[in-house]
Amino acid sequence: MNTANPNPNETKALFADMVAEAAELERVAGGSVAYCVFQWLVPQYVVAARKQLEHAPTHEGAWKVLRQMLADVAPMRREGHRAARLALARERLAFDRARERWK
Repeated sequence: MNTANPNPNETKALFADMVAEAAELERVAGGSVAYCVFQWLVPQYVVAARKQLEHAPTHEGAWKVLRQMLADVAPMRREGHRAARLALARERLAFDRARERWK
C-alpha cells in the first residue's frame, strides 16, 4: 500500500482481513485475546521474578527486584480494573436498553 496516496479499496480489504483474523483469534481463545495472553504471562512473570530474587546477592538487590516487580505489576492491575469497569458499563448499557424497550 502506498502510504503517500493510499488506495481506499486496498485499505478496506486489509482492514477487513485484520478484523476477520481478530474475530477468529477471539473465537479460538473463547474471549479476549489480550486477557488470554495476560493469563499466560502472569505465571511466567512470577517464575522469572522468583529466579531473580533467588539470585539477588543482597537485601538491597532483592529490594530493587521487588520494586521493579511492583512497577511492572501496578499498571497491569490498573488495566484489569479498567477492563472490569468497562465490562460493568457495557452490562449497564445493555440493561438500560432492555429496560427502555419494555417501557
